[in-house]
Amino acid sequence: MRETGIVTELNGNMAVLKVMRKVPTGCGCGNSVTIEEIRVEVKNNCAAKLGDQVAFGSTHDESRFRHTARAFVSVSAFLAGFITGEAIFPRLGISFPALVSGAIGVTLAVIPFLIITRHYKKNPLPAQAAYSIV
Repeated sequence: MRETGIVTELNGNMAVLKVMRKVPTGCGCGNSVTIEEIRVEVKNNCAAKLGDQVAFGSTHDESRFRHTARAFVSVSAFLAGFITGEAIFPRLGISFPALVSGAIGVTLAVIPFLIITRHYKKNPLPAQAAYSIV
């Protein structure tokens, strides 16, 4: 995603940018957004100086997608384990089927969470870099 920001600090080949980002607010109804000021550290590939406005490639959307996908898969695995257990365990005569189903659901939620987290550590997002002065 392309964003723009103003250079506020220079640290070697890195630049700290002040970025104004739109953030959804409320319950998601309508177009309610606020503007949030954040600081982003990027590689200074365009030799920007203090006060320059630069365009940079942001990984914000992909990072948010990764977190949402990991949570969705884990919650789905929990529900699948819990619902399956609730359907099977009473027929097997197991005492406290909800407790056993919950334990299986938690186990099935933790396993994909750890697998996906390990995958993300092996395949990190690319570093953000400023690529042009606006």
